[in-house]
Amino acid sequence: MSCTVKQILNEAKKHIGIKEGTSGHHNIIDTYNSHKPLARGYKVKYTDNWCATFISFLAIKCGATDIIPTECSCGQMIELMKKKGIWNENDDITPKAGDIIMYDWDKKDGWPEHVGIVEKVSGKTITVIEGNKNNAVGRRTIDVGNASIRGYGQPKYKKEVESSKPVQEQKNYLSKGDKNNEVKTMQTMLIACGYSCGKYGADGEFGSDTDKALRKFQKDNGLEVDGKYGTKSKANLQVVYKSKTSFYYKKYTGKSTQIDVVLKAIGVPSKYYGSWLKRKAIAKKNGVSLYVGTSNQNMKLIELAKKGKLKKV
Repeated sequence: MSCTVKQILNEAKKHIGIKEGTSGHHNIIDTYNSHKPLARGYKVKYTDNWCATFISFLAIKCGATDIIPTECSCGQMIELMKKKGIWNENDDITPKAGDIIMYDWDKKDGWPEHVGIVEKVSGKTITVIEGNKNNAVGRRTIDVGNASIRGYGQPKYKKEVESSKPVQEQKNYLSKGDKNNEVKTMQTMLIACGYSCGKYGADGEFGSDTDKALRKFQKDNGLEVDGKYGTKSKANLQVVYKSKTSFYYKKYTGKSTQIDVVLKAIGVPSKYYGSWLKRKAIAKKNGVSLYVGTSNQNMKLIELAKKGKLKKV
């Protein structure tokens, strides 16, 4: 257990640019929720504020939960830090890289509204990496002693081990030979965008077929064709994937002419089918006016579904 400052900051930097609602954001929430016991038994939702959850996620990923308490509430995290003896209420100190910075924006009740991890300090300027900064993982700069700083958690990290061997830069991208769920997520998006990953599809293994698919995607989108799935390739793929999948339900390939069977098969939520009243929202979205559930009206919806053009509500 425990980690070095360098290890936890490298982990934080890997996630810069991840936006709320994306697979990367969901991975942060899912990783937190899978770690037991959950703080106060609360399972974080994708729609919750997630700045403290991100700090906890870093601790979990780096095996540092012995020095950084896991919590999804900034205020409760401070209380746990106090119990560990690592909380420093002094907002005027110059922090160190790896310190956990707490903010009290309104400066009214002393309750913190936000948290991040200090990346570096240059003169009087602190650079912080934060989750849920404008609904994404990003950097903030703030002056030492700023009135909005509540204080700092100062985890007792392991010391860096000196070595005579050259220090290798930590890999912060996916490439051929990798095998994990992040590869599977990338493959799923590539396939949905029309780039085949071979006969095994989204199997979580970054093989030759996946390498070819990624390189073709990079070429088609004006990116550096290096076969590395880093920040830029990830951000571009998420944009293309969203444009391909966000507006329509999947294409219906069955033979049924029963409207509810079709809607269920293509992934329409159950609240939008089961009766003509429930289907009105789908019908309105797809230009079927004055919908009352007639056969002709239902066939119009089915034909759109067969073409993969049935719009989501």
